[in-house]
Amino acid sequence: MGTAAGHTISIIAQGTTVHGNLEAAGHILVEGTVEGSSSVRGLLTVAEAGIVNGDVHADVVIIKGRVNGNITARERLELHESAVIVGDVLATTLVIRSGAVINGTSRMQAPQKSLRALPRPDRILGGALRRLAASA
Repeated sequence: MGTAAGHTISIIAQGTTVHGNLEAAGHILVEGTVEGSSSVRGLLTVAEAGIVNGDVHADVVIIKGRVNGNITARERLELHESAVIVGDVLATTLVIRSGAVINGTSRMQAPQKSLRALPRPDRILGGALRRLAASA
């Protein structure tokens, strides 16, 4: 475990296998194998030699290795040239480099916005109706 820019980095080293579900915050770097689902508040990176056999949920996900399971990236999903995904992906931002493989479906979701930041529907419709009536 180390730190970079004030964030904790936890490494599952090559040759190491973790059995069970993984829950963490910060940056998780998988160079070995995870046999179970992963839920990370922060960044999850699967290195070229890394394998995750289970679903992945994280804010940001970077895949260079293999994931056998569904991926949900709340902010960003990056699939590098060596990435192999066997499962469905859901992300707000999806970057796929040439050579990456997805054997599943991909869906995009809109960024989460506060309802208070959205204009009221009656104000949008009312303004449009007033402009339409004035032009008639």
